[in-house]
Amino acid sequence: MGSKKIAFILLLIGFQCSFAQQVLNKDSLLRLLPKTKDKELVFLYIHIGQQYEGTSLDTAKNYYKKAEKLSKKLQFDEGMIKFIANYTYVLNIEGKLQEALELNLKSIKMAQKTKSPELLLSAYGNTAASYQYLENYNAAIQYSLQAIEYAKQLKDEVKLSTIYGNLSALYEDIGQNEKSIEYAILAEENARKNKLLHRLTNALINKSIALTNLGRFDEANKAIEESLQLSIQLENDYLKLMNLLNKSDVLVKSNQSQFIKPYAEEALLLSKKLENKDGEIFSYLGLSSYYLYKKDHANAHYYASLALEKAKVYESKELLQKCYKLMATVSMAGNEVEKWHAYTMSSDSVKSIIDMEKTNKAIVEATTKYETEKKNLQIQNLEAQNKKRLWISIALGLGIIGAGGLAFSLYKNYKAKKAILLLEQEKAVADERLRIAQDMHDDVGTGLSRIRYIVNAIKSEETIKEERLDKVAEISDDTISKMSEIIWALNETNQTLEELIFFIRSQVSEMVENAKMKFIGSIPDTIPELSFGWMRNRHTFLLVKETVNNAIKHANAKQISLSFAIKDGNLMITVSDNGKGFDTSQSYTGNGLRNYQKRIQSIGGKYTISSTIGEGTQLVFTIPLQ
Repeated sequence: MGSKKIAFILLLIGFQCSFAQQVLNKDSLLRLLPKTKDKELVFLYIHIGQQYEGTSLDTAKNYYKKAEKLSKKLQFDEGMIKFIANYTYVLNIEGKLQEALELNLKSIKMAQKTKSPELLLSAYGNTAASYQYLENYNAAIQYSLQAIEYAKQLKDEVKLSTIYGNLSALYEDIGQNEKSIEYAILAEENARKNKLLHRLTNALINKSIALTNLGRFDEANKAIEESLQLSIQLENDYLKLMNLLNKSDVLVKSNQSQFIKPYAEEALLLSKKLENKDGEIFSYLGLSSYYLYKKDHANAHYYASLALEKAKVYESKELLQKCYKLMATVSMAGNEVEKWHAYTMSSDSVKSIIDMEKTNKAIVEATTKYETEKKNLQIQNLEAQNKKRLWISIALGLGIIGAGGLAFSLYKNYKAKKAILLLEQEKAVADERLRIAQDMHDDVGTGLSRIRYIVNAIKSEETIKEERLDKVAEISDDTISKMSEIIWALNETNQTLEELIFFIRSQVSEMVENAKMKFIGSIPDTIPELSFGWMRNRHTFLLVKETVNNAIKHANAKQISLSFAIKDGNLMITVSDNGKGFDTSQSYTGNGLRNYQKRIQSIGGKYTISSTIGEGTQLVFTIPLQ
């Protein structure tokens, strides 16, 4: 069941507040405005903005923007950093997460100039929070670890405890539960030593979740009991709700669902009071699990249905998937096999979408990072070469006055080359993003859109039609396959000619055999050791894949052959079938031939088609190796 998302929100609020807000008297601050000037006025604008965050975000933003304007005028980096720390807090509340991240990254560069541990802690801490909001957990971890170093320098126990708590939650989010427990214990020890009850409660919550994930239920229960008592002592309903849901989760996972009811019922009341949708859904799921254990299928179905209805209108695919999964379990317990099958298909389809979205995000991040690092290395090499040239020029200049002009010329040449490389770096990243975005749109986006359309149609129907779910499964499988192809092409270790040939052969073999046709394949005895590059790899594979697909669908063939040859500095790929063939003298203007022409031209190759009616068709692709 789980309740990770609520903890995630609580921790982020605690994290950013600790870096941004101070409680002051609003009226007193406003009276100071006419008397305050320059840098002190920057801080005053920020303090006033903080007081409006709970009542008027627009007013708060207005004061923060005043602080920004004055800081720029005064060239006051500290003022800019403090403006960003507070302004991004508001942006995150408004859901403008990417804008907040970009500002926080700028604040790090400013803080590095000041070398102030306090400002660096603020900048790194808030940047980590931005990445956590955007669910880029690896980046959030790296920035949090950097923030820890500055918190230790400042001996700021409150912020140190907060960062430890966030790291615990982050490691749990990426499935590293042992590491999550390690940081939860650090946060717990810090909070106990400094009597920080709120931080201690959060630390115990994080520890209990990770312990539950590892099946260490007795230890998890112990942490929950203490945390629950602390949340009651603090009169904090949000923390109390977390503990009640965690208790329910432990009971489900330890096969003690018969004890869930009082915890789930109290959690439901609190969730409604706090208008917490996550908590309400989890509470319904807990009650359904309780009645399922009691073999009361009617009530189990009732509460699972309530959870599903809530999840359908709530923007969380993870919760929707959990609800479909429980509905499948309830249906099977009630011997409703058709419903079990339908709900299982829905659960699997939603999970496929979740997995694809995560993969998409990881691909874009990894590719952009790779291209950026490659260009950075080129710039570094150029700088090293320039230093050599500069020293040579200086040495010559000591003997020959005219060498000064040469040194100046070399320096100008270096500056020009560096500028060109920087532009190439930006263009390479932009081109890479565009290519990936185009592939995602063409190969994945269309599939996801079709799935969303069908799922929305399913939601509007009182009964689930199995053929719709079959279609969702079919599209999901196809989209996952296309995503796998993109991942394969982007993987640097797969970009050799040998890897390309073996990948194409294995994929075509599977396609043909799945179509119940005979496959014949041959590869060269020796394959040159050279890199083909991800773009040529992908276009080459798609050319062959489309050819084989056409043969399977239209040729009425019983056999498809695939052969590779290395000849005259070219890779020759031949795809042939023994199908019905067609008249090559006729003019064909379909999308298929246009796609062939576009793809083959993009990699500098060519293709030929030969066919005889009644005897089959053969396509030969010729692709330069260099």
